[in-house]
Amino acid sequence: MYGSFPSGFYYDLTAVRESGDFGRDTIAAWGGHVKSGWKFAELPGKPELSFEYSYASGDGDPEDGRRKTFSGVFGSRDKMYGRINLFDWRNLKNSQFNLEISPLPKLSLLAEFHDFKLAEKRDGWSLNPSLYRDPSGAAGDEVGRELDLIATWETSITGKAFAGRLTVQLGACRFWAGNFAQKVAADKNANWFFCQLQYRIDIQP
Repeated sequence: MYGSFPSGFYYDLTAVRESGDFGRDTIAAWGGHVKSGWKFAELPGKPELSFEYSYASGDGDPEDGRRKTFSGVFGSRDKMYGRINLFDWRNLKNSQFNLEISPLPKLSLLAEFHDFKLAEKRDGWSLNPSLYRDPSGAAGDEVGRELDLIATWETSITGKAFAGRLTVQLGACRFWAGNFAQKVAADKNANWFFCQLQYRIDIQP
């Protein structure tokens, strides 16, 4: 569900319910995502502030005959779970804050901050749920926090043979390990940098 208003406020809601059978277990899982924000189109740089929250149920008792761990339905979407791809839409609570600004007509700058927690602390971390798991729940649910900084530049290419649009994207990301990650996985933080080039060709009839 999506909606927007003349004031610049907008919202985007997604809810998914999973049911059926998995071996001898009955599937009873769900996931949700909500995003809301404001676009200030009249201000210099057209800044946009937004908040997102992603939830995916977990399973605290794998022996009770009910499979409650949600399995993501949209594949890998790093915009919802962090650019380093340490998470999936599974046993997750992610609070996300975004700020985007366009200082130049073809340039946009984006900052994303994520606070990652487990929905069920006795279930596993989606990075490797069978290995990174504490059945007792003593490790807690604080997996970590992540800051992503992305710059995107777009320009049009004209010409008879290869007219199209070129997009260049640069990113710098850092993940700070929380208590759960330190106790169950590793007590090290992570850095990730990337450069992405995309060229879309306009095919003329």
